[in-house]
Amino acid sequence: MKGADLDNIHKQPPPRGLQFFGRITSATTHELNNIIGIINEHAGLLEDLAIMETHKDSPVSGAEQYTQICQKISMQVHRAKAVIRSLNRFAHSVDNEVQMMDPDAMIDLILGLSGRVLGQKNVKIRFNRNENDLKITACPFDFLNAVYSCLMFAADNVQKGNTLCIECRCTKGSQQDISIYFSGL
Repeated sequence: MKGADLDNIHKQPPPRGLQFFGRITSATTHELNNIIGIINEHAGLLEDLAIMETHKDSPVSGAEQYTQICQKISMQVHRAKAVIRSLNRFAHSVDNEVQMMDPDAMIDLILGLSGRVLGQKNVKIRFNRNENDLKITACPFDFLNAVYSCLMFAADNVQKGNTLCIECRCTKGSQQDISIYFSGL
């Protein structure tokens, strides 16, 4: 390829699917970095308390503080494992072009992965799960991408103080078509 051709390639935005994948991965890795930072702070505090305990400079019993800090670290480890499981499920959404899936489970996944972005937008979400055992045949990645795009549009247009409500249900008169409804806009 010539230099001019390479310049044109770099000027074109990546395909929408890659943009979506990048946004989700970026937000999730930022969340993991936050978790690791919290764990690191607690570990540093434990180290400081241990040093103070050896010098008898500790104002309170170290055992109680150690227990609280260990519980906080444990909470963050569980949180990190949940984030990693979600990111792993998201990464596997490209494994099959089409498959039978539970749309509520996929919406739940994208809501979890979008939590950081929604939090930055100060958006409250209420997800009304379908009462039926709804299953659809779709491409998981494309489904997640479509829901995410609608979710971000809705989040940008929710009225201040309202809660954005999401619900997935069968389209009227059909058991094979679904609609995802947003309210609170």
